[in-house]
This record gives sequence, C-alpha cells and structure tokens, in this order.
Amino acid sequence: MENKKSSSKNWPFTDNNQVCGMKLPEYLKWATGNETYEKELLLPAIQRGFVWKPKQIVDLWDSLLRGMPIGSLMLSKLSEGQVASTLTIKEKKTENISSEAMGLLDGQQRTLAMLIGCPFINSTQLQHCLWIDLAEEGYAGSPFDIRLTTKTQPFGFQRPSHSRLSRSDRKKAREIYDELTSGEEKEKPDYELFDLKTEHSPPRPWRAGSESNHFVKVKDLWEAFIKTANDEQAFLDLFKSHFADNKKLSNLDGRFSNLHKAFKHLEMLEVPLILIPEHISSPEAATPNDTPNPLVLLFERIGRNGASLSAEDLLFSMIKQKWPEAQELVNGIHDKISVRAFMSATDYVMSAFRLAAAQKNNDNDPGAQIADNPRPNPNDFHRHLDRLLGKKGESGKPLRDYLEESNSLTSAFESLYKLLCYQGEQDIGLPLPMMPHLSRGLIQVLLRWIMLNPAQNTIEDNRQKIVSFSLFWYLNVWDEHNASKKAFEIINSSDLGAFPAINLYEKLIDAQDDQFGLALPLMSYEALENILKQDTSASLRSRDEIFQSQSDSSTNKQKELYKRFCWGRKPILLWLQRAYVHQKFNEKSQNEFAGLTDEDTVPYDFDHLCPQNHWGADWRNIIRTFDEKSEVMKKFHAGRHDVGNCIGNLHVLESSLNRSFGDVALTSKLNSGMYYADSLLYHYPEHEKEWKTASPNVDVNIDGNEDRTWNEARLQAFQSAVHRRARGLYFQYYEACKSIMPK
Repeated sequence: MENKKSSSKNWPFTDNNQVCGMKLPEYLKWATGNETYEKELLLPAIQRGFVWKPKQIVDLWDSLLRGMPIGSLMLSKLSEGQVASTLTIKEKKTENISSEAMGLLDGQQRTLAMLIGCPFINSTQLQHCLWIDLAEEGYAGSPFDIRLTTKTQPFGFQRPSHSRLSRSDRKKAREIYDELTSGEEKEKPDYELFDLKTEHSPPRPWRAGSESNHFVKVKDLWEAFIKTANDEQAFLDLFKSHFADNKKLSNLDGRFSNLHKAFKHLEMLEVPLILIPEHISSPEAATPNDTPNPLVLLFERIGRNGASLSAEDLLFSMIKQKWPEAQELVNGIHDKISVRAFMSATDYVMSAFRLAAAQKNNDNDPGAQIADNPRPNPNDFHRHLDRLLGKKGESGKPLRDYLEESNSLTSAFESLYKLLCYQGEQDIGLPLPMMPHLSRGLIQVLLRWIMLNPAQNTIEDNRQKIVSFSLFWYLNVWDEHNASKKAFEIINSSDLGAFPAINLYEKLIDAQDDQFGLALPLMSYEALENILKQDTSASLRSRDEIFQSQSDSSTNKQKELYKRFCWGRKPILLWLQRAYVHQKFNEKSQNEFAGLTDEDTVPYDFDHLCPQNHWGADWRNIIRTFDEKSEVMKKFHAGRHDVGNCIGNLHVLESSLNRSFGDVALTSKLNSGMYYADSLLYHYPEHEKEWKTASPNVDVNIDGNEDRTWNEARLQAFQSAVHRRARGLYFQYYEACKSIMPK
C-alpha cells in the first residue's frame, strides 16, 4: 500500500477497484492515525458509539489469536466539509473534515475492540484492558485464557460466562489488590482504580489462587513481538527472566512459543475492505419520501449479521445523513445532566421528533396532521422528516430547533429535572440514579405538559402531582406504548395550568386493551392487608401462593401489582432509600454515572439482606436440621428463591461497601455497628429480632452451626421478616402516590 507521498487519489482502492486487502497491523495503524496516508480513516456521522459486550470482545480476540478471518469491513468516501469523528472508544473528536477521507461504514465495533489490545494507540484513550492468563488453559479449546477488565469492573468478569464477578470474588480481589498498594488507592472505590495515575500497575483480572504476574496485557505481548522483530527466542527471553521465579507458571517456553506463533498469524491476517458505491453512500442520494435512504437501508441489512442497529439508531442516522452536524449538537445537549439523567442521546432525538410532531400539529400547519407515535417506524419517520427538520435557515421546523444547542426542549428537560429531584429529608422526589429507570414514554408526556405550561410557578405548583404520577407510572403502567399515546392525547387536550394527574390515572386504569388495561390501579394498604391475610406461622409460600385463591378481575389486578412490586421492579428501592442514595451517589452520578442502569456499570448493588449464599446455594450445600421429607422442608426447597429474591429481602448498597461485606450474615453486620436505618430494615417492634433469627451470625446461631443451617424457627422468621418488610415498603409507596387517586 502507498503512503501519503503517493499520487493516487483513490487510495486504498487503486485502479477503480471496489475491494482490496490490507494487513491487519497496517489497517490498525491507519485507524489510529499512527501512519498518515493520503486519506484518513474516520467514522461517518451515521455511526454510533462502542456497544460491544465483554464476550464479544473476548471472542473476537480469540479469533484473531487463532489466525481466523474476522470478516470484511465496508468503507465509503467522505467529501471535504462532511462531519466525521476519530476512531476512539473513550471520547470521539467530531469535526468537519478538511479534505477527502475514508469513512468506516461497517466494522466500527470490531475495529474498536481490536484497538483494546493494539500497541498503536495511547492507552489513556481506553476504558478497557485485555489480558492473557499465563497460568490457565483457554476455555473450550481456546489456545489462551483471554480476560477483560473495564473501568467499572477493574477485576474483570467471570470465566467463561463474562458476567460480572460475584460479590465475594470482588471482595477477595480488592483485598489482594490493597495488600499490594499503599496510600490513596486503598481509599478509592473500585471504579476509580482504573484511571489512577500511580506507579502501581492497574488491577488485574481476578481468579482464585492467581498471582498478579500471572496476567500479561495483550498490548504488551504485541509490542514485545514487534520489538523482537519476529525472533522467537528473543521474544521468549524478553519474558523469561520476569517469570522465572514463579514456580506456578510451568512450561513457560511452550506458552510463549504459542503466543509468538499467535502474533505471527495475527500480523499476517488480511482485512478485506469493500468500498460502498457513491450512489449509495452520498448524503445527497435522492430517494422518494416514502422509501428509506439507501445508506440507511444498507446499514439496517448489514447490521443483521453483527451488532445490529436499533430502530432508534436507524432513525437518528436519517437525520445525520441530512444534517451531519446534528451528531455533535446532540452530543452537546446530552452532556447536560438534565438530559443525560433521563435518557440516551438517541432517545433524546426520538423524543425531539415526537414533540416536534406535536408542536407542528399544535401550530395548525397546513400539512396533514402527524399521527402521534411514541416509537415511530422508519417509514413514518422518513415521510415526515423534511417537514419537521427542513433545511438550515428555514422557519417553522421544530425538530431542527430542538437539536440546536439551546432550545425550548432542553429548557423543558431542565425544568423536569429540577422538578423531580429529591430535595432532602422527607421529600418524595427522585434521587438521580432513579431517573433513568423512568420510561421514555413517560418523560415525553411530562415534557409535553411542561412545554405547554412553561411558567416556573405553574410547574412548581404541580410538583407533588407530577412526582406522584411518575412513581405510579413506573410501577403500575402495564402497556407503556399505548399508555404513553393515551396520556399524550389527554395532555394535549387538557386545560392549561394544572397537571391532569387524576384524569390521567382514571383513563389509564379504565382502558380495556387487555385483561389489565393500560395501568394497574393503586391498591390501598388496607386492601393489601385484606388480600394477604398473612399467617406468620405458615410455611414458605411461592409468589403465586401469597394471595388467597380469588378470581375476580379487581383482585387479579391487585395481585399482579403486588407481584410486580415485590419481584419485578426492584429499582423502586432507589426511591424508597432515596436519602441514602442521594447522599452516596448524587455527586458521583452527575460526574460519571448519570443515566446508567446496567448493573455492570452503576456504583450500587441490589443486595440481599439475608445473603443469597445462605438460602439460594446448591440444595446439597444447605444444612437442614430436621427431616428433609417434611412438608416444611419441601416448601423451603421449592419456595426459598421467591422469598429470598422478594423486595423485602433486598436493599440498595454502595458497591464497594457491598463487596467488602461479601456473604457475611446480616446479624454479623449489625453486631459490627453497621447502621441500617437507611435500608428501611425495621417496620415494627419485633422486626429486629426476626431479622437476626432469619440471618443469624455463626456465634449466635440457634444450633451453634454455620449460618447456612436452617430449621423451622428460622424459616418462619425469614418468611415473616421479608414479607412484613415488603408490605411496609409498599405502604410508603402508596402513601406517596395516593394523591393522584380520585376522592
């Protein structure tokens, strides 16, 4: 291949070729800008961020180190003035390109995954690190045990599932890490270790019995291969002295010989590059209004074979094709905490489209009314896009207005954020980590009301009703899509000045779209007590046995609501424990965690009060002190997971603290002085005694055995403590929401 000195204007596709091959190292140097060719390789505006999961990254690197092909990559020509961004995982730099470039149209995820172990990129750009465990064989025939660590999981993931480590493993990993460090690192939470600029090396992946130097960075191995100029003995000698004293690492010669061969194969790999014809890739590609843009259509089809684009990604790509600067504008909008706290950048665009359509209808535009749709399909989106987006300088184009830096929609987001935010003490507002759990359809309904009622005093006067309605929606709405459509219709037709919470509540619960309508009615605490008729002396019940056998529709709705509260909506704990959550995570959430819901990335855990290892382990590992053939033991065997995973046995706990406790019994933590008021542990005078019986310490266990010992007294206390706490938590939820019910 030719470099920048070449006179070829079509590099790398010379002589009008549409397909070419490039050695993998050369391609990655091109991608990272470490070798300057005539045309830069950039990401077109249509592309999204890095979305691959740990397993996908590890599997790709397993293929690379086996010397397997990884499929073709599709490129398009980018003209001067088009918007594109550099290839990075951490932060993209988006700008108008100054000369012709090549755009990576399909292959971004694979390329970014390869950069994680690439020696041609500055490691400060990464939030991931790839390792090879020298002391372990690869899993399921893989030649190497490849491990991944990330900023939020600095000790890696489980092998081979690639799910996050158990709490006890995270605890052990951190304890070992702290033994090797000193100073400020010991005081830092896990998620800050990855970026610490100290002499100590970053955290290694966790494996029981492993030592820190069992793991070597893939990046370092590849650099060593390049440094030793393909000399196998020199490659071996480079590492031999470093690992010679570690007796647990046997057959180092063989392992490094295999690694040398793997990188030799990797350096010989060729990546097929395919150039997309300009009549497809050009932003000016003409298409009728009722047909999708050809580039969008291509993106949709090639995505089916990889990390396919969501419908929302496809729709946003249509906007970026017509207005490339929209990507940078939306990124700037999404940087605002008032937007990022609720939704992704793509969801913001979808919300802007829906609200722009509502505004266009409200303006009595001479065109036909645009049907409201919380999740528009590509055809509808494409049909109305020109009318809502228009061109630069055109007036009356609300979608374009809503994507500009400061606009009425971002102002509405700011008002909504301030309105919902928890304000301390007994306030019913939402802590920041709860906000992304609210549905997009609800947020759009609230934004529409605020945009119709922008006066700040009006918004503040309706705060109680809006917060209560938001909590109701989160737990009770059954059909999100149609509920949002119905609520949007009601908001649009309501009188100005008052949020129609009661009208919304009545219309949503009265709808008859299916057996439960659009929303489940709130259930009073008295009604719950009458239905449960809880007998604390009874043996464990499954979730279906909690209620008496009744078949009328109102009871079925109440049953579904309480089952949803107990097992289907555990993030409601973020609101129930809002004082604790606000204290622990508000500042951190604003800086790094706003808008996140994935349990691998958030700084908190939904922790079991009576540890799961004590009741949910392999049945053979649970100690029984009475006849396992008894009805009580059969009930325990069958129903323990329903009780153990009920919201009454869960609380929110900061992840590093949770990891430090491991599987210690609740009583041990209470005896050590841990303060549990923020966990809403006690709801009546006898609750403390029940919890200590349900989760006994080794020292106070009834039979003097381990805390996995179960007898009938403990079973009864376990069930009673959990279900009584669940009822107490529901009471707090009902008290906050009941103001939206008709008198």
